[in-house]
Amino acid sequence: MGARYPKLVALDIDYAIFTSHLDPSKFGDQGWVNGDLRENLERVDSHTLRDKKNHANVVHLANDIPRIIHDLDAHNVVIALVSQHPNKDLCDRALWHFEAQDKNNKTKSIIYFVKYDEVVNENKKHHFERIHGWSHFPYHEMLFFDSQSRHLVLEKELGLTFFFIADSKKGMTWDDYTKGLRMWRANIVEQEHE
Repeated sequence: MGARYPKLVALDIDYAIFTSHLDPSKFGDQGWVNGDLRENLERVDSHTLRDKKNHANVVHLANDIPRIIHDLDAHNVVIALVSQHPNKDLCDRALWHFEAQDKNNKTKSIIYFVKYDEVVNENKKHHFERIHGWSHFPYHEMLFFDSQSRHLVLEKELGLTFFFIADSKKGMTWDDYTKGLRMWRANIVEQEHE
């Protein structure tokens, strides 16, 4: 039997999935956008999007995210987005442009892999309470990757495992991912022996 995986992995968006903040106020001509903000995103390459009007405004997908998504899918782990970003539609559209391979090595949009899309500008505790209510997964079966250490409090409040992404310039790396899994596995063993 292989190594155990959590039932759910939650990912923050800014400085985790992306290596910067996807700032809705910077799109178009000094923040002014003609039409739907989402339509101002265009793909440059497999890891880069830019503003159609302001090419200096770019967002980069962290290098290892497609590999991480593939591994989660291969192990049947449910994926959630948990972010206090103010524009869910823009985040979803950005993730629609980026791709990863599923467990059968078929290329799909990253947003396809997301079961719980909690991109709401509110306390992240509420995001997890809703996910818990919908999924019925115990909190100790959840692993959360975030670039803001202040959310460590969720580990104590809810009982999930929190992994802090320390290098926001790189976003979430494969090393972060494997360390987070090891931390979660250690927490599970500890809980089962209490």
